Amino acid sequence: MDLHYRPGMRSIKTVIAVFFTLAICFCLKRTETITVAAISAIVCMRQNNQETLHFSLMRLLGTALGGLIGFIAAFLSEYIPGYSQGVFLIVVPLFLIFDLYLCNVFHLQLASTISCTVVLLVALNFERTQQDTVFYALNRVADTLIGAGVSLLVDLAIAPAKAKPDDENSEENHEVS
Repeated sequence: MDLHYRPGMRSIKTVIAVFFTLAICFCLKRTETITVAAISAIVCMRQNNQETLHFSLMRLLGTALGGLIGFIAAFLSEYIPGYSQGVFLIVVPLFLIFDLYLCNVFHLQLASTISCTVVLLVALNFERTQQDTVFYALNRVADTLIGAGVSLLVDLAIAPAKAKPDDENSEENHEVS
């Protein structure tokens, strides 16, 4: 056990991002889904701006793709006899295969985990109406956008990207006349 541990920059940025995510969700009266947005802020925060941006984009695209495929599965479930009585055991994995296929085709391999998770969250809720399913999927995208966006903004504000020494725009490479 290391009692002299001090939180690093990523930990500090993450906590600040969660604070602002919670505050935004509270102000927008999105407290029912506040946890999803906060988790998104935690998961999206990375070591540097580029990684945070890339991971946030992957998470957002994965959530949107998973929401769409999950909605299609939920929509079709109404036309598949016995879906909620066990047929879903076969149907849902087929939709997951399709989801993984699309993640690979569109080079979204880093988005596949969240995409499959959202497919399951949307497709396996047997209590929702079609309209509720659409709103649920859209809310997952909105929550992800809030958390990922806040993480990126906090990352850029606290640890802005530094110009590379060989970059033409860096101050070190400009001649002073």
